Amino acid sequence: MDQPTLEELRNEIDSINKKIILLLARRMSVTQQIAALKKREQKPIHDMKREEEILRSVSDDAKVHGLDEAFVRRIFSEIMEHTKVRESEVR
Repeated sequence: MDQPTLEELRNEIDSINKKIILLLARRMSVTQQIAALKKREQKPIHDMKREEEILRSVSDDAKVHGLDEAFVRRIFSEIMEHTKVRESEVR
């Protein structure tokens, strides 16, 4: 069986990147709905307990898949920080 070429592997990375972008866009859409709901129910944007649950969950998932837990936590911390900024725009 032939090894994939550099171009084929790069094409696969490009495809994965596009999927990550689509999933981030979908996540942001859902968080905008959450922000509207929080606004309607007069709930705070920041929910430290929920953030810790997410970080614990992604750390566990990272470990299962052989990924660096700290790296994954940093990525999701950044996503959540951006989400809070976007949620505050709805207010």
